[in-house]
Amino acid sequence: MWVAIIISTMLSFGHLAEEQETQSPAELVRSAIKNFERPSMLGNRDLLGATIGVEATGGGQAELAKRPGDHLATLTAGYLYHMISRAGGTPVLSRFDDRPFLRYKDGYAQTAEQLFAEYECRLTVSFSYEPGLNAKPADVRPADKQQASAVLARYITAAINGERAQRDKTLPQPDQPLENPAAIGCIVTFQFDPQAKQPDGRLAQKNSLAIGKGLAQFAKDYPRLALDAQNYHRDKRKPFTRTGEAASKLQRIARQIWPEGDLPRSKVAWFCDMFSHISISNPSLALFQPHVEVVDEKVILSGITNTPEISQGLIKALQAVGVKNVDNQMRRLPEEGRLDGKRFGACVASMAVSYSQPSEHAGKQTQLLFGESVFLLDSRDGYYLLHSSDGYWGWVRKDSILPMSDMEFSMYELRPQAVAREDIDLAEVWIPRGTAVRVRINPETNRISLAHPDGRMLPLPRTGLKLIDPVRQRVAANQRVVAGLDLLYVPYLFGGRSPLGLDCSGLTMSACLRNDQSETIARDAWQQAFAGKLTATRWHRTTIQAGDIVFFITSGGRIYHTGVAISPTHIVDSCPPAVQIGSIDPSDPLYDKRMDEDFFMAKRP
Repeated sequence: MWVAIIISTMLSFGHLAEEQETQSPAELVRSAIKNFERPSMLGNRDLLGATIGVEATGGGQAELAKRPGDHLATLTAGYLYHMISRAGGTPVLSRFDDRPFLRYKDGYAQTAEQLFAEYECRLTVSFSYEPGLNAKPADVRPADKQQASAVLARYITAAINGERAQRDKTLPQPDQPLENPAAIGCIVTFQFDPQAKQPDGRLAQKNSLAIGKGLAQFAKDYPRLALDAQNYHRDKRKPFTRTGEAASKLQRIARQIWPEGDLPRSKVAWFCDMFSHISISNPSLALFQPHVEVVDEKVILSGITNTPEISQGLIKALQAVGVKNVDNQMRRLPEEGRLDGKRFGACVASMAVSYSQPSEHAGKQTQLLFGESVFLLDSRDGYYLLHSSDGYWGWVRKDSILPMSDMEFSMYELRPQAVAREDIDLAEVWIPRGTAVRVRINPETNRISLAHPDGRMLPLPRTGLKLIDPVRQRVAANQRVVAGLDLLYVPYLFGGRSPLGLDCSGLTMSACLRNDQSETIARDAWQQAFAGKLTATRWHRTTIQAGDIVFFITSGGRIYHTGVAISPTHIVDSCPPAVQIGSIDPSDPLYDKRMDEDFFMAKRP
């Protein structure tokens, strides 16, 4: 029955479900992982200095038979945008969605050609899709009567056919790049299967790569035609790198705090405090409490953190303002041997407040309720430092927490759950309404007992309890997985939420909203991180389950990315150039080092 329920929920998820409707969710995931191919890209210097206009013609197609072609053009433009950017060029797109191009300047409607001229695009490519299954994959023609446009069309035709065009020696090249020349362009008409019910992102990826290769080869053979005078000298421009992107953000934060010159040593502690306030997006989730001491010219950085990469980010920010000699002694929590091998636990008090310091006079963080699962980080002065089930860190009195080993915690988490709709008074404990507790159900008598964290089973009244259905939870989790996989190969689009382009949080929003429970979550990744139950941390990932929402953090402490777990180690996420599958297992062929290093936590909606 359980498998039948799961399969029936898959039938609403487009072409993926149609192809795989006989597979179980586990088989579907295995098949997706096995068959997934990372999107191919150009080299990161292949289009350095080139400004390229990209026009997906059409938009707003009223004829249903031609609408898939419209959507394929949009997907191809999305891929080509990342292709050009990653290769060092500057793409100028006429449209990002399914609407026709519309832009006004000085009160007058512009054409795509006028837009490209305004941005001084040296190369342009327009493309569309027509229904058909002829042997010829595409029709490419020059956009005008220039000889250079005809040569560009020949280069792109060759790339589409998997060939390399020969340089045309009759096409003259100027000694230097021309000032304000006419754009060199071509028009491409691709074909698509009219029987397809959804546009195929892999086809869009393939076609955009062919166009990109043709453009790159033309730019290599005719640089003085393809590049403008300012960008002609390629070696003076730095190619795109992820490392450089992260470093520049830390430098901007540093200069936001201290705009000019070197930071005086007397201001280092203040700088570190400002860095924590400005850079860390979720200070309730990311614990970072640095202590600064300046000895002679050396800055000694101590304190505690559950995200050691933030201390490395702070050091880079200090270096950006002239503080070079920093000794990082911050403690990385949890530390081995610090908690007697028991790094998990549950709340055994009816309620317990967590504090920002191990003192009831410190600021409050959140409140734990009876039976709540926790991840322990440290202990001091009669308090545990921990993550509560909402992910918040805080110090809680030790008499409120029962520490558990990994095995004890796993067994406790496997028990069914129920929510108290009314206050429940037992001789041993008072359970406030709104508390989620672990229970045991006697299959013979159907009686419910409270599963106390210490192992005792305490009789509970049947009334006033709402049992949480584990089958429905598993169905919803599998639906999130199927919905995420259904969006594979859709191009990344910042701010996007549709199957024609979406960003990371747009993907997770769609995956949650499309299940039977229609789970609504916040828009941005750092906002989504507050919702759900904490299921995994940086230091404990084995509890990740398919359907969990996972989050990633920068060395500056900003939760910047999210995705949907499709297995304990595989994640489907949207990042340039498109929705793809990555792994946090170094031995996996799909291993993503950045995903592994930036992993912060997992939450279960």
